[in-house]
Amino acid sequence: MGFGWLMVSPKQWAFVLTAVAVVFTASLTAVASLLNFFIFSVLIQAVCFVLIAIYLLMPERSAAILDSLFNWLKRNLRAVAITMFTVFGLFFLIKGFMGLAA
Repeated sequence: MGFGWLMVSPKQWAFVLTAVAVVFTASLTAVASLLNFFIFSVLIQAVCFVLIAIYLLMPERSAAILDSLFNWLKRNLRAVAITMFTVFGLFFLIKGFMGLAA
């Protein structure tokens, strides 16, 4: 199912191909490139791994925990999105100015 989602989602294609391009541009050895992409893949899936671990470790309590997390995210989605986009935007803006100054 995950593989199928990747195949039909243009956003996922762009995200993964961008990561591959970044690793390729770094001109690392083959082993270092594979290790970096593996670390990237694990970090991207970390939230899913945590949710699965919660369900496996506490199956009877997981519904309440996951419902409370979902409700918090639903209430605070706008603030979370604005914060994330601001942080990443400022990071890339500063990085761009530093690249132009060099």
